[in-house]
Order: sequence, then C-alpha cells, then structure tokens
Amino acid sequence: MINPVDLLAKAKAAPLRTRLEDHVDAINALRDKQYTWREIASFLSEHGVETDHSKVFRFMQRAAQAFVVPAAVDYARVLPTLLLGKGKLAENQMKMLKRHYLAHNRTVTYTELANAVGSDDHRTANTQYGTLGKMVGEALDASFERAGKRDAPFYSGMLCVELQTKSPSGHIQMMMNHELAKAVKLLGWFE
Repeated sequence: MINPVDLLAKAKAAPLRTRLEDHVDAINALRDKQYTWREIASFLSEHGVETDHSKVFRFMQRAAQAFVVPAAVDYARVLPTLLLGKGKLAENQMKMLKRHYLAHNRTVTYTELANAVGSDDHRTANTQYGTLGKMVGEALDASFERAGKRDAPFYSGMLCVELQTKSPSGHIQMMMNHELAKAVKLLGWFE
C-alpha cells in the first residue's frame, strides 16, 4: 500500500489537466463551423487539451441541459403579472402568445407572430417575443439557453424551442414549450 504522504506528493507533481469548461466558447465556435465531435476533440488535443470525442460530446450535452423549462404552474403564476393591463407592448406580446398557442402543433415562425400584431417584419416579433421570454425568465429566476451562433442568451427559448426544420417559406419554426401551453390552458386564455 502506498504511503499517503507519497500519494499526496505524486498528486501535487501531476500535470495540470485542462478542463473542458474552460473551452466551451471554442467548442461552440467549431460546432458553428460544422466540425464533428471527433474533429473538435482532435483540434483540442492538438492544442494541449487531453480529451476524446465522447468526452466532448457528453460534456456539451450536460452543458446544454443546464436550461430547464419552467413548470406550468410557474408560468401561470407570472404571466398575468407581465401581460395583463401593462400597455401596448404587453398587448402585442399577448397577441403573439395567442397566435402561437392556437397554431397547428403550437408551431409558428417569427413572421407569423409579427403578422399577429399587424407587422410583416419578423424582427418585430423576434424583439417583442424575446422581451417577453426575458421577462418570464427573470421573473422565475431561470437560466437561459445560448442563442445558436451568437454568444448571447436565447430569450425566446423561455417560450419555445427552435425546430431544425424550416417552414415551407424557409423561415425558422418555433414550437411552444409544452409547459407554457399547459399554463395558458390553466389560465383559461384563448379557449
């Protein structure tokens, strides 16, 4: 059996291992450039980070799961305080929420949300729906998922998930979070 003092000395002398947590931005940048997990692991290894593709993939899967969709009762608790009687912005957000909730499979594009408030500009919906998502997340003290290629929170992710398939018109489709839909039903809105 090894002496505890010797084991401690060997542990102190061991080389410092680089943590994958330190390289999330680099991994995301490579994924945005369509690198495979194997290619990312090779890139990291070439630059002194001991890893393999399985470790990188499992680490990023765990990191992606840090975002948790709130429970329906939590949505139902905060939505009325954010949307009812709060002015034009809240009125537009309510119209977008209604359009989303009533859509087939609760799936819409930003352009369809913009149309719900009389606009043809998807950026209108992106901004206003994102603002609602941010307000909901902050009211619930929730974490936000990362916004794809941008290094910023995806605020609308508090309300929906972006689908991999695009609409027939080529627009990004968003499906309402199931728990949000349950909350809207609990509130009796749009029925």
